[in-house]
Amino acid sequence: MNITKKHATRLASMAALGVGALALAPSEAKADIVYTDLSSSPVVVGYGSGAVNSFPLTLPTGMWSWNGTATVWNPALGAKMGFFNSWSGGVGSGYRNISAYGGYSQYWAVKNNKLQLFGAGQNWGAKAGARSGTNGLLVLGLRFTHTWSYTWIQTGSNPSSGHTTTRTINYTYPTGNGGFPAQYAQFAFYGQNGMDYGWVELAGSIANDNDNIIGPNLTVLGYAYDDSGKRINTGDLPTPEPGTLALTGLSALALGAVGLRRWRAARKAKAV
Repeated sequence: MNITKKHATRLASMAALGVGALALAPSEAKADIVYTDLSSSPVVVGYGSGAVNSFPLTLPTGMWSWNGTATVWNPALGAKMGFFNSWSGGVGSGYRNISAYGGYSQYWAVKNNKLQLFGAGQNWGAKAGARSGTNGLLVLGLRFTHTWSYTWIQTGSNPSSGHTTTRTINYTYPTGNGGFPAQYAQFAFYGQNGMDYGWVELAGSIANDNDNIIGPNLTVLGYAYDDSGKRINTGDLPTPEPGTLALTGLSALALGAVGLRRWRAARKAKAV
């Protein structure tokens, strides 16, 4: 069979269809990222209907810990990081906070003594400004003052025989990051082979109607970490496994072979 330049181009295209998919190196894929997607069922930490008091991130079991003499690897333990609410409502003033927590050798990126927030595609890069072993790193909060007013309602002949009490919120102001749209916080923890890095997507809301404090509420939309030690960017997600790419390449080669057979059959029929 004589292969013309046109036929050679066709064959080269069909071969490239399969080989090109195989040429993707596994190192180019963002492997080793473990992702927990909560976007379809977000978790709200805070106050009000549907909110929970705390939420732990699910991280690998085992961690480095101090046994009183040395730092050793303890497979029975695990990184403990997450968020919780706390409040106080004394006479005249009070607060409601939502904070992050983390144990020994577990870090949150911090700025101005509160959880630092990032846009997508940001890399923490180092533990500068990080805080480890915290049980109360402020994310967002609300402080308020209030007074009590009394409306007297007379019952019977005694002018002071009864009353009702009404609380009025005089002033509220946010602390921490206040309310914010979906952004990322960054964390790091020591795995068995070294430091692992991750991100968690959050949104915060605070509101009040002058008589009733609504929130604050922290919505957790998802989180991820890379167990290879790579300092991933905020929002990085897993990509298909190299085996999937190889299968795609083999499928493309098979399609190329089918195309070649059809081309040969068509050419033979035309010659007849």
